[in-house]
Amino acid sequence: MYFQEKTEKPLHMKGENGILTISKRICGEKEWVKAHSLLLHRHKTEGNEVLDMAKGSMTEKKILPLLEPIVEEKGLDLVEVEFVKEGANWYLRVFIDKDGGVTIEDCEGVSRLLEAKLDETDPIEQAYILEVSSPGIDRPLKKDKDFEKYQGEIIDVKLYQAVNGTKQFQGKLLGLEDGVISLEEEDGTVRKFVKKETASVKLAVIF
Repeated sequence: MYFQEKTEKPLHMKGENGILTISKRICGEKEWVKAHSLLLHRHKTEGNEVLDMAKGSMTEKKILPLLEPIVEEKGLDLVEVEFVKEGANWYLRVFIDKDGGVTIEDCEGVSRLLEAKLDETDPIEQAYILEVSSPGIDRPLKKDKDFEKYQGEIIDVKLYQAVNGTKQFQGKLLGLEDGVISLEEEDGTVRKFVKKETASVKLAVIF
């Protein structure tokens, strides 16, 4: 369920993955939406999933030139942007960060400026929901500076192709050099992965 209110001012919530601002754009009309849950699931056939992933990737490339100057102007770090379909809805998700963590004001500022650019250029054909949030405790590592900043931390690496029967590895990040990620597993085994061959690299959530 969603609580909807037609207003010029967005609603905010603090969830497990950080503070976020959500706006919903449907056929030119805007509604600000407060979600009760951040756990959303994909419901697609395999064929449609391939098409949707391609569409998402193309849209992300269109959004980056609009988004990057906004994030830089605000003194923030752009962690990730994704355009994905979950169930019947498309989501444009922007993850931002800064030393000390992002605030509601950070999310709202990026959301409003990006909304203005999207209204001006209209690069997305279908209806979608815009979410701006912090990356959460399982922050993805994308840029070279991420691997330098979090060297020594425990990370989770997921591969496209299995190695010795597994696609997932966890260990201490030793570093990134010449596009190769090095990590040390709990038993002392050092593994190396070509960064471009990894499906995802994230900070591990240790309880």
